[in-house]
Formats: sequence, C-alpha cells, structure tokens
Amino acid sequence: MTSHSKLKLGFIAWLVAFPIIACGPALAGSDDLLGFLFGGVTGLVLGSAFFLPWIVGVGVLYLLMRLTEDPRPPYRPGR
Repeated sequence: MTSHSKLKLGFIAWLVAFPIIACGPALAGSDDLLGFLFGGVTGLVLGSAFFLPWIVGVGVLYLLMRLTEDPRPPYRPGR
C-alpha cells in the first residue's frame, strides 16, 4: 500500500470518526427529554469546540494527499 493510499484511508477515517468521537459521548446518554436537551446542548458546544481542529485536520490530510500522489496519469492499456 502506497503512502498516498494510506493517507486516503486516514482522510476518510478522520472525516467520519472524529465527529463521532468528539460529539458521540454527549449524545449517548439522552434517554428522556432532559437528557436529550442536555445532550443536545453539550453536543453543540463540543461540536463547536472540535470544529476547528477537524477542519485543520482535513486541510492537512488533503495537502499531504496532494503532495504524495503520482503526477503521471495512470497507465491504461489499449488507449
């Protein structure tokens, strides 16, 4: 597996897993209305706090993916 492919997998994992890890625990215990409201407010606060690191991570991983990709077009036999 090339470093570009590893970075693509890391990019996908970062996009999906980071918001779940950052905001999931706040929303996990929302059984009743009070828990739902508390979980929603806590999720909103945590989501706001973790949004900037998530965007920075997306930008860094995208830049690393662009730097490690092969500049040549892929070989396609018969064309």
